[in-house]
Amino acid sequence: TGANLGIDFTGGTSITVSNKNITKTELEEFIKKKYNIEKINNNNEEINIILKEVLEKDDITQIKNQLQDELNLESDIYVVSSVVKKELVKNAIKSLILASIGIVIYVAIRFKFNYAISGIIALIHDVLFTFLFFSVFKIEIDSVFIAAILTIIGYSINDTIVTFDIIRENYKTKYKNNITKEKDLDELVNISIRRTLYRTILTTITTIIPVIILMIFGSSEILNFNISLLVGFIAGVYSSIFISN
Repeated sequence: TGANLGIDFTGGTSITVSNKNITKTELEEFIKKKYNIEKINNNNEEINIILKEVLEKDDITQIKNQLQDELNLESDIYVVSSVVKKELVKNAIKSLILASIGIVIYVAIRFKFNYAISGIIALIHDVLFTFLFFSVFKIEIDSVFIAAILTIIGYSINDTIVTFDIIRENYKTKYKNNITKEKDLDELVNISIRRTLYRTILTTITTIIPVIILMIFGSSEILNFNISLLVGFIAGVYSSIFISN
């Protein structure tokens, strides 16, 4: 139930080995003799086991030696203590808040404050949509996910600002900075969106194609990052057209 949070946000110990000489079941049986297993991830190249325990240096050395001596496996062990976990969560939240504040200030100065608010609402939509997608499909959320979210925010607000700029231009030239009827306001927004629609779709397609290629042919280590970008970019197109305006 809930989001599939990675070790960066839950704490514990991550043990990764190659799956060429061992199966997931065999490794699970070996590890759970001594430790409590939180979850196991298995892909085409490696098996990753997350332990609830935060192993000390001596424990790490011991389990590395056991895996090598008894199973002939090289292992990569990564530990996240409760202190590190809290720091990662705090920094993740701080980075998102600072990015949002910076966007509000920039858009408010360049356009109007109400433009900034509508832009932030669109960005919240993009972030929540991506987060919910990962939660529904139980895709792991780790520190790389935060990097992807920041990338999505930058991409989406850029697309939104282009539309805002066209709205401002049409407001000055076509309506002479004066709109008295709601019908005219609707027409202004619709005209501006139509002017940027082709650019928005073309830009998004040319961005999504490399992301899809990386998902298919790229390393499995950045697969979740690429999935985040794909979902976020699609949500960003929708929000830039239908929400921010």
